Amino acid sequence: MARGRLTNGDLLAAAQRNGFDIMVTADRGILYQQNHARRTIALVMRDDSNWPIVRDNHAAIARAVAEVEPAGLKLVTLHRLGGRRRNRPYVPDR
Repeated sequence: MARGRLTNGDLLAAAQRNGFDIMVTADRGILYQQNHARRTIALVMRDDSNWPIVRDNHAAIARAVAEVEPAGLKLVTLHRLGGRRRNRPYVPDR
């Protein structure tokens, strides 16, 4: 879908138009840059984009995908290897 060339709003619109129900992202700005109230696509927001951490937390991400309501938002806090909590809690940028 040429996602590298699309803005957040265009990406959400294209995903919704192409039948996607859920978008998984680590882009915290999407909450503030877009009016999600008019969308039907759900968002699952990860608090980390580091691949080893994402990979090791695939079960938590899959649970969030299964639980999120249509047009809803689900936040997922990822944990570092060994089960230790991340040093910084998830706080949306303002």
